[in-house]
Amino acid sequence: RGTKLSPVQTLDKAIEIATNKGVTNIYMQSGIWMYTTFTTISIPKGLTIKGGFDSSFSSQTGYSTLSNASIEIDKVDRVTISRLWVKGNTSRGIYISSSKDITIANSGVSDINSSFSYGGGVLVSYSTNIEIKDTVIHSCKVKDYGGGMEVFRSYEVYVIGCTITNCIADSDKSGTGGGGAISVESSGKLYVMNNVMLNCGIPSNSPANDSVIIFYSSFSTQVRIEGNTIGGVSLLSTYGVYEEVSISGHVVKNNTFKNVWYPYYDYVRGSLSINELNGGLAGTSEASGNVLE
Repeated sequence: RGTKLSPVQTLDKAIEIATNKGVTNIYMQSGIWMYTTFTTISIPKGLTIKGGFDSSFSSQTGYSTLSNASIEIDKVDRVTISRLWVKGNTSRGIYISSSKDITIANSGVSDINSSFSYGGGVLVSYSTNIEIKDTVIHSCKVKDYGGGMEVFRSYEVYVIGCTITNCIADSDKSGTGGGGAISVESSGKLYVMNNVMLNCGIPSNSPANDSVIIFYSSFSTQVRIEGNTIGGVSLLSTYGVYEEVSISGHVVKNNTFKNVWYPYYDYVRGSLSINELNGGLAGTSEASGNVLE
Protein backbone atom coordinates (compact mmCIF):
# COMPACT_ATOMS: atom_id res chain seq x y z
CA ARG A 1 0.00 0.00 0.00
CA GLY A 2 0.97 3.62 -0.47
CA THR A 3 1.45 3.32 -4.24
CA LYS A 4 -0.25 5.17 -7.10
CA LEU A 5 -2.56 2.20 -7.64
CA SER A 6 -3.23 1.70 -3.94
CA PRO A 7 -2.82 4.99 -2.09
CA VAL A 8 -3.31 5.30 1.66
CA GLN A 9 -6.05 7.57 2.96
CA THR A 10 -4.21 10.00 5.26
CA LEU A 11 -0.98 11.97 5.27
CA ASP A 12 0.02 10.69 8.71
CA LYS A 13 -0.23 7.10 7.43
CA ALA A 14 1.84 8.00 4.36
CA ILE A 15 4.52 9.54 6.62
CA GLU A 16 4.56 6.37 8.73
CA ILE A 17 5.11 4.18 5.65
CA ALA A 18 7.74 6.52 4.21
CA THR A 19 9.62 6.52 7.51
CA ASN A 20 9.56 2.72 7.82
CA LYS A 21 10.58 2.13 4.21
CA GLY A 22 13.18 4.90 3.94
CA VAL A 23 11.17 6.71 1.25
CA THR A 24 11.64 10.50 0.98
CA ASN A 25 8.86 11.56 -1.44
CA ILE A 26 5.13 11.64 -0.68
CA TYR A 27 2.51 12.57 -3.28
CA MET A 28 -1.06 13.54 -2.38
CA GLN A 29 -4.18 13.83 -4.49
CA SER A 30 -6.25 17.01 -4.44
CA GLY A 31 -9.06 16.93 -1.91
CA ILE A 32 -10.04 17.72 1.67
CA TRP A 33 -9.09 15.51 4.60
CA MET A 34 -11.34 16.36 7.54
CA TYR A 35 -10.11 15.22 10.96
CA THR A 36 -12.98 14.74 13.41
CA THR A 37 -10.65 15.48 16.33
CA PHE A 38 -7.75 17.90 16.12
CA THR A 39 -4.59 16.15 14.91
CA THR A 40 -0.97 17.27 14.87
CA ILE A 41 0.83 15.68 11.94
CA SER A 42 4.53 15.44 12.78
CA ILE A 43 7.18 15.11 10.12
CA PRO A 44 9.94 13.02 11.73
CA LYS A 45 12.58 13.15 8.98
CA GLY A 46 13.58 14.90 5.77
CA LEU A 47 10.69 14.51 3.33
CA THR A 48 9.32 16.10 0.19
CA ILE A 49 5.53 16.29 0.36
CA LYS A 50 3.76 17.32 -2.82
CA GLY A 51 0.00 17.81 -2.76
CA GLY A 52 -2.62 18.79 -5.27
CA PHE A 53 -2.25 15.94 -7.76
CA ASP A 54 -5.01 14.65 -10.01
CA SER A 55 -6.18 11.04 -9.72
CA SER A 56 -3.45 9.78 -12.05
CA PHE A 57 -0.72 11.66 -10.14
CA SER A 58 0.39 13.25 -13.41
CA SER A 59 -0.55 16.90 -12.78
CA GLN A 60 0.01 18.99 -9.64
CA THR A 61 -2.37 21.94 -9.97
CA GLY A 62 -4.80 21.79 -7.03
CA TYR A 63 -4.34 21.58 -3.26
CA SER A 64 -4.47 18.84 -0.69
CA THR A 65 -6.31 20.31 2.30
CA LEU A 66 -6.02 19.22 5.92
CA SER A 67 -8.94 20.46 8.01
CA ASN A 68 -8.72 20.51 11.83
CA ALA A 69 -5.07 19.48 11.71
CA SER A 70 -1.66 21.13 11.90
CA ILE A 71 1.81 20.35 10.59
CA GLU A 72 4.77 20.10 12.98
CA ILE A 73 8.41 20.06 11.82
CA ASP A 74 10.55 19.73 14.94
CA LYS A 75 14.29 18.97 14.97
CA VAL A 76 14.23 17.91 11.33
CA ASP A 77 16.32 19.00 8.34
CA ARG A 78 15.54 19.21 4.62
CA VAL A 79 11.76 19.21 4.38
CA THR A 80 9.93 20.57 1.32
CA ILE A 81 6.16 21.00 1.20
CA SER A 82 4.14 22.20 -1.79
CA ARG A 83 0.46 22.43 -2.68
CA LEU A 84 -0.64 21.59 0.86
CA TRP A 85 -3.31 23.63 2.65
CA VAL A 86 -3.90 23.60 6.42
CA LYS A 87 -7.10 25.12 7.78
CA GLY A 88 -9.62 25.36 10.55
CA ASN A 89 -8.10 24.74 13.96
CA THR A 90 -7.47 26.48 17.29
CA SER A 91 -3.77 25.55 17.45
CA ARG A 92 -1.44 26.61 14.62
CA GLY A 93 -1.21 25.96 10.92
CA ILE A 94 2.49 25.08 10.53
CA TYR A 95 5.03 24.89 13.36
CA ILE A 96 8.75 24.79 12.48
CA SER A 97 11.09 24.43 15.45
CA SER A 98 14.83 23.72 15.84
CA SER A 99 15.05 22.74 12.17
CA LYS A 100 16.92 23.85 9.06
CA ASP A 101 16.60 23.83 5.28
CA ILE A 102 12.79 23.88 5.25
CA THR A 103 10.71 25.09 2.29
CA ILE A 104 6.98 25.74 2.26
CA ALA A 105 5.90 26.72 -1.27
CA ASN A 106 2.63 27.27 -3.13
CA SER A 107 0.70 26.23 -0.04
CA GLY A 108 -1.83 27.78 2.31
CA VAL A 109 -2.89 28.28 5.92
CA SER A 110 -6.31 29.67 6.74
CA ASP A 111 -9.06 30.00 9.34
CA ILE A 112 -6.84 29.55 12.39
CA ASN A 113 -8.09 30.94 15.71
CA SER A 114 -5.04 30.10 17.76
CA SER A 115 -5.15 29.55 21.50
CA PHE A 116 -1.42 30.36 21.62
CA SER A 117 0.20 33.73 22.23
CA TYR A 118 2.58 33.67 19.24
CA GLY A 119 2.39 32.64 15.61
CA GLY A 120 -1.11 31.72 14.51
CA GLY A 121 -0.69 30.73 10.88
CA VAL A 122 3.02 29.84 10.89
CA LEU A 123 5.58 29.77 13.71
CA VAL A 124 9.30 29.60 12.91
CA SER A 125 11.30 29.08 16.09
CA TYR A 126 15.05 28.48 16.63
CA SER A 127 15.46 27.48 13.00
CA THR A 128 17.78 28.26 10.07
CA ASN A 129 17.32 28.62 6.32
CA ILE A 130 13.54 28.63 6.20
CA GLU A 131 11.68 29.62 3.02
CA ILE A 132 7.98 30.49 3.02
CA LYS A 133 7.19 31.43 -0.57
CA ASP A 134 4.18 31.87 -2.85
CA THR A 135 1.94 30.82 0.03
CA VAL A 136 -1.42 32.15 1.22
CA ILE A 137 -1.98 32.91 4.90
CA HIS A 138 -5.55 34.06 5.44
CA SER A 139 -7.83 34.76 8.38
CA CYS A 140 -5.47 33.69 11.16
CA LYS A 141 -5.72 35.04 14.72
CA VAL A 142 -3.43 34.83 17.73
CA LYS A 143 -3.61 36.13 21.31
CA ASP A 144 -0.55 38.38 21.21
CA TYR A 145 2.09 38.48 18.45
CA GLY A 146 2.03 37.35 14.82
CA GLY A 147 -1.44 36.48 13.64
CA GLY A 148 -0.14 35.38 10.28
CA MET A 149 3.43 34.46 11.18
CA GLU A 150 5.94 34.63 14.03
CA VAL A 151 9.71 34.45 13.49
CA PHE A 152 11.37 33.72 16.83
CA ARG A 153 15.13 33.52 17.34
CA SER A 154 15.75 32.21 13.85
CA TYR A 155 18.28 33.01 11.11
CA GLU A 156 18.01 33.12 7.34
CA VAL A 157 14.25 33.28 7.03
CA TYR A 158 12.79 34.19 3.64
CA VAL A 159 9.15 35.24 3.28
CA ILE A 160 8.74 35.87 -0.44
CA GLY A 161 5.77 36.25 -2.76
CA CYS A 162 3.17 35.39 -0.14
CA THR A 163 -0.35 36.73 0.31
CA ILE A 164 -1.17 37.43 3.96
CA THR A 165 -4.68 38.79 4.51
CA ASN A 166 -7.17 39.35 7.33
CA CYS A 167 -4.67 38.23 9.97
CA ILE A 168 -5.15 39.52 13.49
CA ALA A 169 -2.85 39.89 16.50
CA ASP A 170 -4.07 40.51 20.05
CA SER A 171 -7.27 38.56 19.43
CA ASP A 172 -8.12 38.49 23.14
CA LYS A 173 -7.83 42.32 23.20
CA SER A 174 -5.39 42.35 26.10
CA GLY A 175 -3.46 45.20 24.51
CA THR A 176 -0.07 43.47 24.63
CA GLY A 177 0.46 42.22 21.07
CA GLY A 178 1.14 43.33 17.52
CA GLY A 179 2.12 42.25 14.05
CA GLY A 180 -1.07 41.12 12.40
CA ALA A 181 0.84 39.76 9.41
CA ILE A 182 4.35 39.10 10.77
CA SER A 183 6.05 39.48 14.15
CA VAL A 184 9.78 39.09 14.69
CA GLU A 185 11.82 38.57 17.83
CA SER A 186 15.60 38.37 17.95
CA SER A 187 16.16 37.06 14.44
CA GLY A 188 18.71 37.75 11.71
CA LYS A 189 18.95 37.77 7.94
CA LEU A 190 15.21 38.09 7.52
CA TYR A 191 13.99 38.84 3.99
CA VAL A 192 10.35 39.95 3.62
CA MET A 193 9.99 40.61 -0.10
CA ASN A 194 7.27 40.93 -2.73
CA ASN A 195 4.43 39.96 -0.44
CA VAL A 196 0.88 41.31 -0.32
CA MET A 197 -0.20 41.93 3.28
CA LEU A 198 -3.65 43.50 3.59
CA ASN A 199 -6.17 44.11 6.37
CA CYS A 200 -3.74 42.93 9.03
CA GLY A 201 -3.31 44.34 12.53
CA ILE A 202 -5.52 44.67 15.60
CA PRO A 203 -9.20 45.34 14.87
CA SER A 204 -10.32 47.06 18.07
CA ASN A 205 -9.14 48.36 21.45
CA SER A 206 -5.85 48.88 19.69
CA PRO A 207 -2.69 49.35 21.73
CA ALA A 208 0.07 51.70 20.53
CA ASN A 209 1.83 48.88 18.69
CA ASP A 210 -1.06 47.93 16.40
CA SER A 211 0.88 46.95 13.28
CA VAL A 212 1.13 44.87 10.15
CA ILE A 213 4.78 43.93 10.85
CA ILE A 214 6.38 44.27 14.29
CA PHE A 215 9.85 43.79 15.75
CA TYR A 216 9.55 43.27 19.48
CA SER A 217 11.16 42.15 22.71
CA SER A 218 14.80 41.97 21.59
CA PHE A 219 17.30 42.93 18.92
CA SER A 220 17.09 41.80 15.27
CA THR A 221 19.62 42.36 12.49
CA GLN A 222 20.02 42.17 8.70
CA VAL A 223 16.38 42.74 7.86
CA ARG A 224 15.19 43.47 4.32
CA ILE A 225 11.60 44.64 3.76
CA GLU A 226 11.26 45.26 0.04
CA GLY A 227 8.62 45.34 -2.68
CA ASN A 228 5.69 44.58 -0.40
CA THR A 229 2.16 45.90 -0.21
CA ILE A 230 1.57 46.54 3.48
CA GLY A 231 -2.02 47.28 4.53
CA GLY A 232 -3.52 47.77 7.97
CA VAL A 233 -6.96 47.44 9.50
CA SER A 234 -7.30 51.05 10.69
CA LEU A 235 -6.29 54.50 9.45
CA LEU A 236 -6.56 55.65 13.06
CA SER A 237 -4.14 53.24 14.72
CA THR A 238 -2.31 50.74 12.51
CA TYR A 239 1.38 51.15 11.70
CA GLY A 240 2.84 49.51 8.62
CA VAL A 241 6.10 48.52 10.34
CA TYR A 242 6.62 48.96 14.08
CA GLU A 243 10.02 48.81 15.80
CA GLU A 244 9.18 48.16 19.43
CA VAL A 245 12.89 47.48 19.89
CA SER A 246 15.93 48.65 17.98
CA ILE A 247 16.93 46.76 14.84
CA SER A 248 20.01 47.34 12.71
CA GLY A 249 21.29 46.81 9.19
CA HIS A 250 17.75 46.99 7.84
CA VAL A 251 16.65 47.89 4.33
CA VAL A 252 13.14 49.25 3.74
CA LYS A 253 12.52 50.06 0.09
CA ASN A 254 9.91 50.05 -2.67
CA ASN A 255 7.03 49.17 -0.37
CA THR A 256 3.48 50.43 -0.83
CA PHE A 257 1.65 51.27 2.41
CA LYS A 258 -2.17 51.29 2.49
CA ASN A 259 -4.73 52.08 5.19
CA VAL A 260 -2.14 52.81 7.88
CA TRP A 261 -1.93 55.60 10.42
CA TYR A 262 1.82 55.92 9.87
CA PRO A 263 3.92 53.74 7.59
CA TYR A 264 6.69 53.33 10.17
CA TYR A 265 7.37 53.56 13.88
CA ASP A 266 11.01 53.90 14.85
CA TYR A 267 12.24 52.80 18.27
CA VAL A 268 14.17 56.06 18.76
CA ARG A 269 12.28 58.69 16.74
CA GLY A 270 8.71 57.52 17.04
CA SER A 271 6.09 57.84 14.29
CA LEU A 272 7.55 58.59 10.86
CA SER A 273 5.88 59.91 7.73
CA ILE A 274 6.68 58.37 4.37
CA ASN A 275 9.11 61.19 3.60
CA GLU A 276 10.85 60.74 6.95
CA LEU A 277 11.13 57.01 6.33
CA ASN A 278 12.61 57.55 2.86
CA GLY A 279 14.86 60.23 4.36
CA GLY A 280 16.59 57.68 6.57
CA LEU A 281 15.15 58.70 9.95
CA ALA A 282 14.38 55.06 10.80
CA GLY A 283 18.11 54.41 11.05
CA THR A 284 18.03 52.10 8.05
CA SER A 285 21.06 51.22 5.97
CA GLU A 286 18.83 51.96 2.96
CA ALA A 287 15.30 53.37 2.63
CA SER A 288 13.93 54.57 -0.69
CA GLY A 289 11.01 54.24 -3.07
CA ASN A 290 8.40 53.68 -0.36
CA VAL A 291 4.97 55.18 -1.06
CA LEU A 292 1.82 55.80 0.93
CA GLU A 293 -1.51 55.36 -0.82
